[in-house]
Amino acid sequence: MPTYKLFASLLVAGALLIAFVPAGAQDKPDDGKTTSKTDDKADKADAEVDPFALYKKESRTWMHKTTSKVGDMDENVSYVRYEVKEVADDYAVLMTSVLDKNKKPVPDMDRMESKVRFETAENDQSGQPDVETEETTISILDTEWKAVAVSTETDGMTTKSWSSMEYPGLLLKSETSGKSGGMKFESKTELVEFSDLQKTTAGGTDDADIEELDWTWLYRKVGRSWMHKNVSGYSGDDENNNVSYTKWEVTEVHEDYAMCATSMLDKDKKPFTGMKSIQTKLDFKPAESAGQAPEMEKREETIKLLGKEWETVAMTSEIGGTTTTSWMSKKYPGLVLKMESKLEIGDKDWVTTMELVEFSDLDETTAGSGSEDPTAGNTDNKANEPDPGKQWDALYQEGAWWVHKMSQGQLLMKTKVVSVKDGFAKTKVSMKMGDGDWMEPTDSEMRRPEKQDALDDPKWKETGKGTETIKFGDVELECEWIEGEYDGKKVRTVLSIKYGIVVKAEYDGDVTMELTEIHPK
Repeated sequence: MPTYKLFASLLVAGALLIAFVPAGAQDKPDDGKTTSKTDDKADKADAEVDPFALYKKESRTWMHKTTSKVGDMDENVSYVRYEVKEVADDYAVLMTSVLDKNKKPVPDMDRMESKVRFETAENDQSGQPDVETEETTISILDTEWKAVAVSTETDGMTTKSWSSMEYPGLLLKSETSGKSGGMKFESKTELVEFSDLQKTTAGGTDDADIEELDWTWLYRKVGRSWMHKNVSGYSGDDENNNVSYTKWEVTEVHEDYAMCATSMLDKDKKPFTGMKSIQTKLDFKPAESAGQAPEMEKREETIKLLGKEWETVAMTSEIGGTTTTSWMSKKYPGLVLKMESKLEIGDKDWVTTMELVEFSDLDETTAGSGSEDPTAGNTDNKANEPDPGKQWDALYQEGAWWVHKMSQGQLLMKTKVVSVKDGFAKTKVSMKMGDGDWMEPTDSEMRRPEKQDALDDPKWKETGKGTETIKFGDVELECEWIEGEYDGKKVRTVLSIKYGIVVKAEYDGDVTMELTEIHPK
């Protein structure tokens, strides 16, 4: 799939994210600044809580499940995952991913980055709907939460939401119902994952939850590579340790297996004399065990590696007197981050360690890793693909605005660019259902894309592509259309070549998003 589709995906992800935020679950920001709103009673009860505590831990993640239904249309289930990618003194960068009902990336969508500023603003509440608040306790994820419950009623919609008092801004649950444009609307959102609970929930994570991770994920992208450093020797005798490196690279991906090249390198990361890389076949179907698997203790831990914190599944086992603990990444299932084993030999311990030192997917964030871009040699396609950063610059001009329709035409979303500065665009986004009135706009920020990850997916099969010209009043857009199948479902996407904006997106015969107006500057 073309690399510039990342930018179009950001627009779609942003649209759906806003569509799934229930009315009343967000405060009305002022001048693009994020605010945290509670009543006086909640403020006094928890006066020392940092209103931006949720965003001040790098790698913190959480996920919401939203179930919504409009009129007689089928019920829609989706998930939105959040991750704090960067924390600075006065802001954080938040990554948002939109997933389908199976927690898989929605076709033609990718992650959206936004900036959360650590500033509060006094909002003019005149003309705003009445808000009822109360402190309460709610059980979510087998945990009792102190929460602020907020109830609102506006434009025929009744909403009640529960937000964490410990982590202001963390929505725990929300329920919305009513009519808009003569159509019945119901929506329910609930927190289904929160990384901090891995350390506080009694009993940790059930084995069943751990097993749900797709351990084959690591091997489903051609060109993905990683390297481990291996050290072995007697404890206390570091000078005589044996040091080597192992490099892995995925060379082929098929429906039920992948081929992986494995290279053994010396302490200077040079190939051992006479040793060539070995091609290994990795079956995606689990092999039948010839005997009883060793007992293994599993738990969830956070470790620091390559300058960042990782949420992991830690596993400890003992076989033949050797005790081994390994830490597997939860975000990148199948990737071993670290392993330690110890065997008593006489009065000494023979210790072996393995640690991740390079990973191609971290090339954007890990300085000096030395990893090569697995797509670096493929220059022909890259030369013909628009630059997502230049597309962003063309679209995000002060005063530009556009309108998309979604949910089979029942939901309209208008985006207007208010200002652009230092790689961030402040926008106002308004929504309306059917023939109803436009709702109060919400403020958001879009970050200029700098570099994009390869988005190869074995479930995606491209069947055709071409170009066409589409007119919107006096505006002519040169577009590229792409057709294919994702997991057996037909997909067609039309994208503006100049602006990168989604002009039309179809999935399994339904139009999921369509541009109706655009007024660039």
